[in-house]
Amino acid sequence: MKLDIEVKLNEGMKKYIYEIWEKMGNEDRTEYDAALENYRKYLLKETVKNPEDVSVVCQLAGVCYLSRRCDGIEILETFLKRNFDILTEDEKFRIYVDLAYLCEDMGCMEEKAIDYLEKAIKINSNNADIYYRLSAICFYAKIYQKSLENIEIACKMSDEAKYSYGYALILIQNKEYKKAEKILDNLLMEDSNNIKYHFYRVLCKIYLGNKDTENIEKLLEKIKEFEMLEKTDYEKYLNWLTYEGFHTFDEDVIKDLFYLCDNYEKYCKYADKSNFYLEANSIAPYFYSLKQLRKFEKINKIVKKAEKEILQNIEEIKNDEEYQKNMTEEEILEIIKNEKKRLKNINLVSEKILNTDFKPKMEIFMFFENECWLVDCPQHLIIDEN
Repeated sequence: MKLDIEVKLNEGMKKYIYEIWEKMGNEDRTEYDAALENYRKYLLKETVKNPEDVSVVCQLAGVCYLSRRCDGIEILETFLKRNFDILTEDEKFRIYVDLAYLCEDMGCMEEKAIDYLEKAIKINSNNADIYYRLSAICFYAKIYQKSLENIEIACKMSDEAKYSYGYALILIQNKEYKKAEKILDNLLMEDSNNIKYHFYRVLCKIYLGNKDTENIEKLLEKIKEFEMLEKTDYEKYLNWLTYEGFHTFDEDVIKDLFYLCDNYEKYCKYADKSNFYLEANSIAPYFYSLKQLRKFEKINKIVKKAEKEILQNIEEIKNDEEYQKNMTEEEILEIIKNEKKRLKNINLVSEKILNTDFKPKMEIFMFFENECWLVDCPQHLIIDEN
């Protein structure tokens, strides 16, 4: 957890936290899940005894999040509304940040996440990571100007590498490739093994007109070096995975650079091994590349495979007892409608590629540093021992 905000907990809560820390490294999640559930039950009792205790309710939201329950937002919003007038500014700040994280994690509540972070900033404008988080959420919500403004604030407040890296990503999105390349060059001087820095530096070069695939080949070699660590030095390999964050770069990500360089043979060499999600936009560049190599029969096979898989999905949805039990008829019909639309779009894009000069655009995803910033995450929180 990278916000460096210390959390006050009573001795009873600490005991459960230490137990969670002890169990979370186990391969078998049974004991870890049991530790979370024990902590949740303890916190529920504490909310009855101490209904105005901020730590109790924030920790309850945190443990619900780790337990894959979806009631953390409601718990915090209800508590905030009921106790707003008696909460200190620091307590409100803590709740706002927790709510922002949970709303972003939902994947469909970016506006609320932005609103909560802006409220947190009004209370404490001296935390560079809050601006960084706000920038990242705005970026993924395609509010690019606000994203740029907030990352610039974070960079002025701190020279931490992840802020400069985030700034480079936003500059790439804004087509300021030379400026982004310069930032990435500086980052590589300090950390020459960072795959992300290398990847986006190569991307900048491609966008600036250098379509020499030698840079991509070097990147693939570097990936292989790290992947070999899994067999030769597993501890170092795990450190690399943690260091790189949740989104690790592999051949499947790097292959897309060959498409941008118009090297369809090399792109297909790696794409042939990929397990594509059967959706029109994601598979369209592959169809186009196969067309350039005159592999029309392969396109037809993929379309037929998609048709078989999607129709099979529809039949399973119609007959699956879990769907019938947990969803309304209208919801099931909506899912079936979306599956049919997915198949129709695959057919449409394949026909368009085969029969016209249409070239699909390759979308390169911008991977911000991925780390838990939920202040009250029982796994990552920083306990205030004073």
